[in-house]
Amino acid sequence: MRPAVGAHGRLTRPALVLLALALLAAQAAAQEPPPPAPAFAAPFLPDDHWLLGAVRRLYDVGLTPRGFDPSRRTLGQAEAGAVLLRAAELAEAGAAVPGARLALAYARRFAEEFPATAAALEGRPARAAWLRRADVLAGVEVRRGAVRAGSGYDNGDGWTGPEPAADVASGLLGAAVAVALHPHLAATMTPVLRAGGLELTDAHIVAVVGGVGAWVGRRPVGFGPGVGGALVLGAAVPFDGGGIFLARPLGLPGPLGSLRVETFVSRMERNGSVVRPWVWAARAGLSPHPRLWLGVNRGAVFAGNGEFSLRDLAYVIVGKHGGENSETDNQVVALDAFFRPPLGRVPLSLYIEWGFEDSAGAWKDVPALVAGIELGAVPGAETLALGLERTSFAGSCCGNPIWYRHWAYQQGWTHAGVPLGHPLGGHGSEWLLHARADLLDARLRLAGRVFRRRRGAENLFAPDREGSSRGASLHGEYRISRGWDGVARAFYEWGERGWHETHLLAGLRARF
Repeated sequence: MRPAVGAHGRLTRPALVLLALALLAAQAAAQEPPPPAPAFAAPFLPDDHWLLGAVRRLYDVGLTPRGFDPSRRTLGQAEAGAVLLRAAELAEAGAAVPGARLALAYARRFAEEFPATAAALEGRPARAAWLRRADVLAGVEVRRGAVRAGSGYDNGDGWTGPEPAADVASGLLGAAVAVALHPHLAATMTPVLRAGGLELTDAHIVAVVGGVGAWVGRRPVGFGPGVGGALVLGAAVPFDGGGIFLARPLGLPGPLGSLRVETFVSRMERNGSVVRPWVWAARAGLSPHPRLWLGVNRGAVFAGNGEFSLRDLAYVIVGKHGGENSETDNQVVALDAFFRPPLGRVPLSLYIEWGFEDSAGAWKDVPALVAGIELGAVPGAETLALGLERTSFAGSCCGNPIWYRHWAYQQGWTHAGVPLGHPLGGHGSEWLLHARADLLDARLRLAGRVFRRRRGAENLFAPDREGSSRGASLHGEYRISRGWDGVARAFYEWGERGWHETHLLAGLRARF
């Protein structure tokens, strides 16, 4: 069954209207200029690194520099370090905001883990300045009950349902090495040896000259403000390709504030019967006011099988369907916003992401929404942060297609059965309560979540996981000494139909 779709070009109109209204409403006060980019290149951090949660907390309490984008799910090592050092400087200068002492603790932990990068950011010489990161993780891993997303489009016509993933119970040995090849060139490699064999989870080279950067290789990329996931790209899948980005925010005239842009291209081996399709994604973020951040995210899987024209490529770039019925492309779009209301010593952040599948009218008829509220530092217990998030995906209707599925690209918005977007898998809803505690001068870092999900009939994991489920996760790290960390992760979800999924990992990380 082919969905009835309209001209994709209409998708850009609500986006422009929203951005225009937000800009008109923004205060046109004088803004501090965006901070300069670090004068050297450094690789991107893995998507589960503790620094990403740390800088998000600093944004919530108002200690990040002008132009920092809180919706980027992966950051460069140097950029994250610069955010921490600036926050620490503000704290040392007596900034009367919650989380100031936490900013100092984060900066100390960063200097222990990345001494050469910290020294470079401060303009100091460092021993082995070329070595930006070197660590080894040894541990055990257990995975039970996981499934991969189904393939097909319509439930009544060829939909396979999810497929079980192989259970794992084995040792784990991983390493991460990052080096500075030149002041403007750096590289990283992260091999992991587990029961399924050797895997490169990250291996890329990054170059930064002035305010522009570029990367090539393999790395996860993610855009979107949600803690539980993002609508377009959730950083769960590494991409083989290359991209360009603004290494520092670009100052704009008047009330427009500052701009951040990132884009990349990659290729898949196949998506259903389509061989070697391209993947393209981009994010643009604008900060018209220090308390407001606006973003637009786009992603597309297109071409493959040698069936693509220059006209189709142009249509994808401007936001229209390629081909007669979108048979040459699959697109997802989302708008997001962060806002920190002026509540004195209550560091509250509000965020929303509003997404729509590749069809005109989907923005109003079958949207997806992620909305949340975060308290970056609980008054009286500033080592603790709390948040509540709601996610919902509408079912197909009114001639609009099913979320994350596509009639021509039969594996939909996934790679090897792993969703590129939100882990809920489309059609359905989720309530998520999350907390983070950075204790003992940030030597003990804990992040926990509890959630309730309801998956609909058009979910990527239906019918097996259709209905309600509950779950929880915990991620903990303890800095045992200057060169050793203990790491533990746990995830458990159980559904009303009697299924269970478990992920466990425990290990010891040594840094060199």
